[in-house]
Amino acid sequence: MDLTGVAGNFWVGLALLHAVFMLEHNAICDRLRAEYPTWTDDQLYDKARLVNAALMAKIHTVEWTPAIIATPPASRPCGSTGGEWSASGPCGDSGGSASSISSPACRDPRR
Repeated sequence: MDLTGVAGNFWVGLALLHAVFMLEHNAICDRLRAEYPTWTDDQLYDKARLVNAALMAKIHTVEWTPAIIATPPASRPCGSTGGEWSASGPCGDSGGSASSISSPACRDPRR
């Protein structure tokens, strides 16, 4: 038997992601309803779906893909321009030390 589609590829982690994004969709709907009380349920649903899809796309493009690929072009902060790349990272060092920071994206959040 060939297991394909949702039934064949479903697992606990996927169920968890479905639950998290469903709850996020509902929270977005609640926030939109408070902000736009005249919108219909369909308008709220559609806009919340769009916002949630954009959130998923951002997570995929900005966080997940660079972590999986881990190459300099994939880990470059969005909108960064210029500068030579070193093998250690976009800031010219491995830790983003304060002495070599030329862009806000390279700042070490621990400092």
